[in-house]
Amino acid sequence: MSAIRKDLTAFPVEVSFAPIELDGRRLVGAFIRDTTAATRVELLLLAINRVNRALLANLNPREIYALIAGEGRMLLGGALGTVVVPGHRPGLMVIAGAANEDFGYLVGLELDPGSSAAGRAIDSGQTIRIADLALSGNVHSDGSSLGLGPAIIVPIAADETCIGALSIVRKNSGRCDRIRHDSRRTCCL
Repeated sequence: MSAIRKDLTAFPVEVSFAPIELDGRRLVGAFIRDTTAATRVELLLLAINRVNRALLANLNPREIYALIAGEGRMLLGGALGTVVVPGHRPGLMVIAGAANEDFGYLVGLELDPGSSAAGRAIDSGQTIRIADLALSGNVHSDGSSLGLGPAIIVPIAADETCIGALSIVRKNSGRCDRIRHDSRRTCCL
């Protein structure tokens, strides 16, 4: 069940009813509880379960990276999710998974760890927040022209070692409503 906030956004609620007797009249009291936090926890647990099942099923790494990117994108309401890992060529990283069919062509794109936000997240082991991806100096040129806005880049760790970074990016509202793709170039219309 959902309720509507003053700003007209919907949020999940739980409603319970209790009988009340007042001045000899039988009434029903309704209690409404916002379940946003519980719903988020449930979605997070389901996402973790899907990734764990994929790992246990021995899916190929590319499918697992795309799944991780997709789950992160879904949980944070992003327009794009990517996973960046060390590349096959020394000194480079590569986008190993993307969650959004419009941006699938980014998979395989090589990045310089020294000039990318994902590289900084991996090196520092810290989450990085970017207010506007298009204005950031630490974004690959293909990424800065996509009409994307705020981003969060989270290091992916295994056994205390950063092995990659998950990036979730939202659309920059008002700047890019439609996207056109020309081979490996994406333009805002």
